[in-house]
Amino acid sequence: MATQIYHRKRKPITSTSSPFSKLDVDLLLEVLIRLPDPRSAVRCKPVCKLWNSLISAPYFAPRFLSHHPISAAGEPKPPSLTPPELRELILSFLPLPSHIESKFAVLDSAKDLLLLGFPQGKIGDQLHTTYLICNPFTKQWVALPLAPKESARCSSIVKLVSQPCSNPPAPDFVPDGEALFPCHFGYRRFRVVRMYKLWKLADTMPVEVFCSRSGRWTKLVLPVHEDLRCCIDHGRKRVLSLNDKLYWLNRRGRVAKLDPFCLDHTVRKFYFLL
Repeated sequence: MATQIYHRKRKPITSTSSPFSKLDVDLLLEVLIRLPDPRSAVRCKPVCKLWNSLISAPYFAPRFLSHHPISAAGEPKPPSLTPPELRELILSFLPLPSHIESKFAVLDSAKDLLLLGFPQGKIGDQLHTTYLICNPFTKQWVALPLAPKESARCSSIVKLVSQPCSNPPAPDFVPDGEALFPCHFGYRRFRVVRMYKLWKLADTMPVEVFCSRSGRWTKLVLPVHEDLRCCIDHGRKRVLSLNDKLYWLNRRGRVAKLDPFCLDHTVRKFYFLL
């Protein structure tokens, strides 16, 4: 008796089998307009016909630029982290005065914490900014003590780094004037780091760090390695936070690391990975 052999026909692979085809068009557009820069958008056009049509559409460029504003120096600023929906969510529980509701910005995030900045104005060469930490899920928030005045002549970037506590402590409070400042957000401590751009060759770099445990700002002057001099460009090189550390590329292609939780002046703050 002859054995019959059946051959299963393979289904042809079509463009609909791509995982990107399952994305809603509006959702895909929101993803594409948040690409890092225009060059990245152009590189994404050959992915498929849908991507090409969306990026080539006349409405794509204005929406892309709305998330990538240009500074006065002609350099692209970081993408906006404050869409209208998030702004409404934050404003729903924060007691913000009406005169600063339209001025605040989400500067950074760490886990479920957001760092907000409120520019208070410029007096001479000094800028005044108030910072606030909030959790939009638990609706917890706290205003940081007044930060040191920053020079209007220097470009700066502010980062938030959060670290879980190994042993959940009892609530710590330290006096801040007549108020009590809560040090922990859900058994986590955090640091707010304000760094300044190095315009010329320098052996040191000023850094200001806020510590959630002490409830105070600390001004540090960190030694700068020779390979790092004149290489901290916050306008073009984004400073990224990962595993409680800050990382960025210098102009020589090396990765630098800064540990905000190491405040001992005897410990070297900068490390090179590559």
